[in-house]
Amino acid sequence: MYEIDPFKEEKFSPVPGLIHKYPSRALIVVTNRCAGYCAFCMRKWLVNEDKFAVNAHQILQIKKYLLRHKKINEVIFSGGDPLMAPAQLKEAIKTLGRLPQVKVLRVHTRLPVSAPEMINKQLISVLTERKDKPLYVVVHFDRVKEVGAKTISAIKKLQTVCTMVLSHTVLLRGVNDSLRELGNLFTKLVSIGVKPYCLFHCDPVRGNEKFVVDLKKEIKIVSELRRRLSGLAFPIFTVEAPGSLGKIPVPLDFWDFNCRYFRDFKGKKMKTA
Repeated sequence: MYEIDPFKEEKFSPVPGLIHKYPSRALIVVTNRCAGYCAFCMRKWLVNEDKFAVNAHQILQIKKYLLRHKKINEVIFSGGDPLMAPAQLKEAIKTLGRLPQVKVLRVHTRLPVSAPEMINKQLISVLTERKDKPLYVVVHFDRVKEVGAKTISAIKKLQTVCTMVLSHTVLLRGVNDSLRELGNLFTKLVSIGVKPYCLFHCDPVRGNEKFVVDLKKEIKIVSELRRRLSGLAFPIFTVEAPGSLGKIPVPLDFWDFNCRYFRDFKGKKMKTA
């Protein structure tokens, strides 16, 4: 069940540096470098490769691909951590973000947590290359203790140049699989102007076995969070399984349902990992 690339991302990479799984959006793997490597990384297949960052030629190839696929109107810059390769990210934002068909840009990062001192003026200036396009920065947080003074300062810098800062969180056994930990995290994030966006069931990537929380326990925790938190502080809780397409919202205890199975974006019946 646990594979190094359970979602077969390489299969969805028609040109180097691009992952295109959904009709309206595409993900750009700017680099496979991170300031710190998460033990539960969902992209271990990439991190284990020789380090790389997209070059100008590859960015032009990605541009040509986008122009052939006009339905793509949202571009996500990820990795690795795209803020670890500012020169490449700047070129990618400048080249791809100015395409008329592209309406929304996203940058996914953990740098404000893992190395907040690197969020400096030079890096912030990279994010201004998109001209008038909305830019959403999604920061990965897992515990409330990660929201320290230096990280808050880095977030405030990002907030001066982006449309909105949001957060991603992975449910991890023995780390944050409690009502108290997640409640404190999401409450703290909202208090600094960060919208909790997605809460993920840990991906079934090889090596992640020890982090995976039983889905029934997760549903119980998240259901209680929904009772206690405002809508602003409450993220979307999703699950994805090998061979499925899409991060599927998980129903909570307010409904009767079978949590062992779900249907993906194409209606395919899947068993939860």
